[in-house]
Amino acid sequence: MSATPLRMMQKSEFINDRPEEVLKSLRELLETGIIRQKELEKFTGFSAATISQVLNDKYEGDTEKIHLRLISFYRSWIAKNTIVSTTIVDEIHALMTLAWRRKCIVRINGRFGGGKTKAAQLFCVKNDYAVFVPLSNSESPVSILHRIGEAIGISNLTGSVQDKLKTIVRALKRNPKMLVIDEADELKKNTLATLRYLWDENEEYCSIILITTSRFDSLITHPDLGYLQSRIAITKEIADFSKDEVKKIIDKWDHKLNTETINRLYLWMIDNFAGRSLVHLMMTAHDFMLMNGKKKIDDDCIEEALTYQSTRKK
Repeated sequence: MSATPLRMMQKSEFINDRPEEVLKSLRELLETGIIRQKELEKFTGFSAATISQVLNDKYEGDTEKIHLRLISFYRSWIAKNTIVSTTIVDEIHALMTLAWRRKCIVRINGRFGGGKTKAAQLFCVKNDYAVFVPLSNSESPVSILHRIGEAIGISNLTGSVQDKLKTIVRALKRNPKMLVIDEADELKKNTLATLRYLWDENEEYCSIILITTSRFDSLITHPDLGYLQSRIAITKEIADFSKDEVKKIIDKWDHKLNTETINRLYLWMIDNFAGRSLVHLMMTAHDFMLMNGKKKIDDDCIEEALTYQSTRKK
């Protein structure tokens, strides 16, 4: 993640952006590959050719409607991707700094959607020595080594698994790194064992951050993982957002919600997998605001969004 998306993700005052400012930001997002043309097409309902003409100030038709849809997309994107400064972010960053100094394995554990991943990604953006390794639950020992190799700048890993490990170990000794492994509890046991072996061979030059949920508790005790559990120097349990932090998330949208409704949303969030669900709910409420021709999210928009979310679960 480069400085460009970080700057945009940290932006918070977006409600009053003028169309020309939004179009400039959208062009930048498209040019850097952060968003894709298809996302704009799907959201706005306009063709790629029309969107391109509007973004480049060459569209000769009425731009009011498409400007409104592009602004709506941009606001939703910013609200979804903005990193709110919370105690969770501060705790995770302090822990990752400690892990780097000690060159140890650290587990950051918490509920799905609690903000662990975004906080870790932000740390990686701010610190060159930290690399975020995007993975999937289908990663084999070989594929995870290739992912790590790509993350630390090795474009071509060859040979056996042992050869690949040795190549990565040598690279880390030349240029020590912190490897951030997201959703570690989704990985196969032999893949996690490969991470343990990598650290065993390189513990003076490498720290590993394992981002997990409670599912990792049963996985970590499996015999195939050897001594991975004993290698984890620190485990940090990440708590839920506070009410003040929930209000920070809600305030990313233009609204006129009272304290009672915000408290209700806080309780709803606790029951619905933390911050990510709240962001999705507010995006849905924002859509209902637009459909109803309102200028701010009100209680009716929230009710419609809650009803829509509960219907989707059935």
